[in-house]
Amino acid sequence: GLRRYAEAQRQFPADERPLEWALCAAKLGHHGEAARVLSGSGHPALAAIELEAGGAAAAARIEWERVVRDPRLANRPYETALAHFNLGEALLRLEDRVGAARAFAATERLLEAAADELETRGEPMRAFDCYSVLLRLGKAIGSFENVAEGYLNGIRIQVDLDHKNHVLQYYDDFLGYAV
Repeated sequence: GLRRYAEAQRQFPADERPLEWALCAAKLGHHGEAARVLSGSGHPALAAIELEAGGAAAAARIEWERVVRDPRLANRPYETALAHFNLGEALLRLEDRVGAARAFAATERLLEAAADELETRGEPMRAFDCYSVLLRLGKAIGSFENVAEGYLNGIRIQVDLDHKNHVLQYYDDFLGYAV
């Protein structure tokens, strides 16, 4: 709260409290050091985020690839989709369009499956999250089909939940994008 990150960091040995230590390092602008500690302590997604913040796109790609292969994502399609999405964005930054297309195709497939499952289980807001990411994916890759699917399903869910203001905003945004 006092923004005295260097002092705080000394209280958190990196081997005992890697998350706290890395948070301090990141706040001090030492993104590479934070990423090294996070990666070494089994937090590849956080490491990738720090590497991206530090401008190390190639290293971030490696961490996102670790996240995609992480066994903790088994049976977690939404989180797996997010990992693929972030990998795709990292690959785009590296101008690997073929790799990005592969990652984004996996993202789309996983998001659609997760949204269907979540709606079936009666969790419309979590399904809405899937469609929001699908919409963002469509904008990232220039796929009108994905953008439309994201908007239209988002509108449908908001109508079912009787969120009139959100429906109107999404409708207006979609029309603006379509034009």
